[in-house]
Amino acid sequence: ICPEYLERIVRRHISLPWIIAETDRLLIREFTQEDIGAMPEEPDVWFTQEEREADQVFYDAEKLKAYIKGQYRFYEYGIWAVVRKADGVIVGKAGVTNLEESEHGEFENKTMLPDESAEYLELGYHIFRPYRRQGYAEEACRAILDYAKNELDCPVCACVAGENTASVRLLRKLKVKYVTVCNM
Repeated sequence: ICPEYLERIVRRHISLPWIIAETDRLLIREFTQEDIGAMPEEPDVWFTQEEREADQVFYDAEKLKAYIKGQYRFYEYGIWAVVRKADGVIVGKAGVTNLEESEHGEFENKTMLPDESAEYLELGYHIFRPYRRQGYAEEACRAILDYAKNELDCPVCACVAGENTASVRLLRKLKVKYVTVCNM
């Protein structure tokens, strides 16, 4: 038993969010009910209709409450708030989720995925418009990849719209295995 483990037990018991990672500029933590009012509703143009519907969990109090109780407590991972430490503003959301091929249709290049016999997680991120092009996505994703490696011991990959060149560049820079999908 280490101090971090004890802190997580106490935080879970008194309904405080777990701190997932901290970087120079960002704090990555579980979402809380109070975050709903601080989130700009801005569906990403690269989201599929199914992803847009799933994203609504972060804007509906009852859905978010169920997500916090189920996802974080059961899996100990999910999509987290990306918070700028300087002023406490939520600049985006990012994390890892279970990946199922059927959710994304046929993959164009299965050789880019980790070993098909292994379980793996999907990296996801969305930095809100006013905060893009400031390095937050890379900073958050690096911290999340470290967390996945050290805490979850699970390989991570990503699915990205081929037209989303910014995300493709970021995933290459991070050396994350990815597949391109067509959302059109």
